Amino acid sequence: MNFISNFFSSNQFFLLIIVILVIGCKPKSNDIDNRIELSQLLDPSPNNNWGGDVILKIVDKKHTPNNETYTLKALYNKDTVGLALSIPNKATNKDGFSTGMKITSIGKVSNNFLHALTSIYKLKTDSANLFIREVDAEYVDLEKFVISTGNKPTDNDGFTKYKLFFDVNNDDEAEVFLNINENEKLVQLMEKDEEYRMPLIVALTNQTPISK
Repeated sequence: MNFISNFFSSNQFFLLIIVILVIGCKPKSNDIDNRIELSQLLDPSPNNNWGGDVILKIVDKKHTPNNETYTLKALYNKDTVGLALSIPNKATNKDGFSTGMKITSIGKVSNNFLHALTSIYKLKTDSANLFIREVDAEYVDLEKFVISTGNKPTDNDGFTKYKLFFDVNNDDEAEVFLNINENEKLVQLMEKDEEYRMPLIVALTNQTPISK
């Protein structure tokens, strides 16, 4: 009986060691949420144009030969909001223009982002709306554009600055400024004009039923 008892005790001990080793060898996630304190979505700056500029934190970044993809998150009240942003690595034309920048849903937090932005813009839409799975935007690198006009960029604040152009239903369009500061892990979405609020919300809203 002692032999059998010792045998099972030894097996249980080795099983415990294996479990500990498996847990210890579990790959670490690339997501760095737990190392970055999320800020409130609404930009508190007094320079917040019409009150609709927002700020998100870069919580993850993935590099491929074709693009740089950022996972962006923030807080709106107590809800986590966010989206994924993919920027092509291909060169723009000589004036700074290009295509293929993508904004992608990352699930519930993207739905939260859509509702939060709708609230910040003081718009009335269906509360059941969902964030679009993916939307493409044309864009211009503003520094390259300024240089192409024969002028020198005046800003030296650490941000790479773009303007995005979205095609919206019924031949409408939306424009928004996008500023990225990788050192500070910040991304700003800044309004070009209040008239683009509803078209931007439409561009970011899923227009087709999602199959279950």
